Amino acid sequence: MSLIVAHNAAVRSLPLAIALLLTWGWIDVASARQPIVASQAPALQACEEAWGRRLMGWRAGGDCSQAQGLTCDARGMITAIDLSMSNLTGPIPSSIATLATLTKLVLGDNSLSGAIPPELGALVLLHELNLYNNNLSGPVPAELGQLTALTTLVLGSNELWDSIPSTIAALTALAAIDLSSNNISGSIPASLVALTALQQLNLSSNQLEGPIPDALGRMANLSFVNLSINRLNGSIPPAVAGLTSLRFLYLHHNGLSSSLPSALGELPALVDLEVNDNRINGSIPDSLGSISTLERLVLRNNTLQGTIPNSFSQLTNLEQLDLGWSGVQGSIPASLSAIASSLTQLNVSNNALNGSLPSALASLTSLAILDVSHNEIAGTLFDMANMTSLAVLSLNSNKLQGPIPNSIGSLSLLSHLSLEYNSLDGSLPESIGALTLLSLLNTGANPLNGSLPESIGNLTSLQYLDLSFNFLTGTLPRSISQLRKLSSIQATNNSFSGSLPSSLGLLSALQLLDVSKNRFSGPLPPTISLLTRLSILDLSTNSFNGFLPESISTLTALQLINLIDNSALAGVLPPGLGALSALTMLAVKNTSLKCPSTDAACDVPQTLLSPFCMQCPNYCHRCLRSGIPPAAPAPLGSQPPNFPWGPSPPPSPPTVPLPPTGFPTRPIHRPIVTTTTASSSSSSGGLSGGAIAAIVIALLIVVVTAAGLAYIVITHKTNAPDQQDLLRDDALGNGPVGSNRQAYVDIDHPIRD
Repeated sequence: MSLIVAHNAAVRSLPLAIALLLTWGWIDVASARQPIVASQAPALQACEEAWGRRLMGWRAGGDCSQAQGLTCDARGMITAIDLSMSNLTGPIPSSIATLATLTKLVLGDNSLSGAIPPELGALVLLHELNLYNNNLSGPVPAELGQLTALTTLVLGSNELWDSIPSTIAALTALAAIDLSSNNISGSIPASLVALTALQQLNLSSNQLEGPIPDALGRMANLSFVNLSINRLNGSIPPAVAGLTSLRFLYLHHNGLSSSLPSALGELPALVDLEVNDNRINGSIPDSLGSISTLERLVLRNNTLQGTIPNSFSQLTNLEQLDLGWSGVQGSIPASLSAIASSLTQLNVSNNALNGSLPSALASLTSLAILDVSHNEIAGTLFDMANMTSLAVLSLNSNKLQGPIPNSIGSLSLLSHLSLEYNSLDGSLPESIGALTLLSLLNTGANPLNGSLPESIGNLTSLQYLDLSFNFLTGTLPRSISQLRKLSSIQATNNSFSGSLPSSLGLLSALQLLDVSKNRFSGPLPPTISLLTRLSILDLSTNSFNGFLPESISTLTALQLINLIDNSALAGVLPPGLGALSALTMLAVKNTSLKCPSTDAACDVPQTLLSPFCMQCPNYCHRCLRSGIPPAAPAPLGSQPPNFPWGPSPPPSPPTVPLPPTGFPTRPIHRPIVTTTTASSSSSSGGLSGGAIAAIVIALLIVVVTAAGLAYIVITHKTNAPDQQDLLRDDALGNGPVGSNRQAYVDIDHPIRD
């Protein structure tokens, strides 16, 4: 009974409840609307005019809650403007300073220009001023020192200049200041010590000079300090030990000298310390091993002395240790194996380290990058089967001996393997074919012997292959044609024999092919014309015979052809070589190649002063006298420098980008092979009217003459496969290429017309 009474009472009160809810809802809707106070309209209009665009809702009486980038209080007074990444251009109007209730002004990531209005100093309620990543110029206004409520000042990535105004020291509420990536000069003012609330200080990428002020050590709340990429000098002040909250300290790329202060070891919260690219000398203090929180230590490119401290074994959270080009000596401490669970990147390259590669490093199972190149490390390679996280392994330019272990095949994530310039012997293990992610393989300048394993064809990610200056024998395996991403093959100074496989034509990405100073023989495969990106072709000092395929003239990217010391290579140089505008070198000494006869047809435009015309001047001059115009020469500066072809090693492939490491690695120093792709040059540009007329008449004669044969030609073409299709079939092993040979003409001397 009581339940029924309660139910009836609830039903009777329902209309009243609904009415109250509707009333409250109407009140909420009304209160949500925030009309912009009319007195602020002129400032908004000035912004729209300065930025050359209308902004939604920027008008007197407009609803602030719907206006683009605006926030208002209950009275309709604007308290915040946030128009970051809004494609704004033009200056910041000074009238924006009339918006006296502003607490936040964020205009970052636009294209604003001009100076920062000093009138902004009137916005005394401002808590955040963010003008990051614009094109603003001029000095930082001293008037900003009046913004005593400011907690965040971000002016980075602009074109500001002059010094840091001393008035900044008045901003005692400031928690973060970013003036990075400008042209600010002068010294770091010691008055910044007054900013006792400051937690983040970023002055990187400027022109700051002088020492780091000792006063910095009294800013106890600092957790982030970036003074990198400036011109700071002097020493790192020991007073930094007072920064007990400091987590990130970036001082790299300056002119800092003296030794690392042992006081750095007293920073209990430090996570990242980068002092690379300075002039720091002395030894690495053992105290750094006391920073148990340290995850990243980068001391690269300094003039340090002494050894790698054993205390580093206590850095159990260390992920990256970069001592490359630092000057450290001695051996690699086996105690580094104590940080096996955390260490992912170890770079000790380009130092004077000696001893052997500690087998204890095999326990670094999280290691992704190991670079000990350019040292004096001796001994043999240890079993690396457990180092399955390795992506980059650079052991080149040391004194390592013995065979390459079969366990190398267990490194399934490896993308970069550099073993060149050691004394490694034996053969390449068959297991290397398991490295299917490998993009660079360099075993050059070792006494490796034996033949290439057929499994090399499994390296389908390979881009750069350097086998030069070894004692490798046998033929190039057919499986090499499966490496479709390969852009560079360097196999000079070995004992390879047999013929070049036709399947090389399938390597469509190939830009550099150097098989010089081997024992190759047989004819050059016509499929070489499928290598449309080929820039450098060096076949010198072999025993190739037969003829130079006419189709080589279609390789418009060729910059260099070296055929020296192939005495049985005969026939006529294809005239089409004269139209290769990118070609800067054609070397045919000690071959039996000759120039086209002076009676040969002039049907290919020649490039004046081309290497071909230098070899065959009479032919080219006769063709030019016959009315065949020269092809347009390559643009000045597009030709690469001449490379030394002789006892010195040939140029190496371009620097291979390493996998992302989270830290800047020093580039591998290799001469870059540039590739200039050029199509066959047109011959019509710049012709006189008479020449054009002559060509038109000649073309008409050709057309009329050919008309009688049109039916036969068309019928033949419908039944005959395309020449490129034939070449591809040959590369794939589907049958011989149709005959395209020239008559053999013997000559006793280097080429003469």
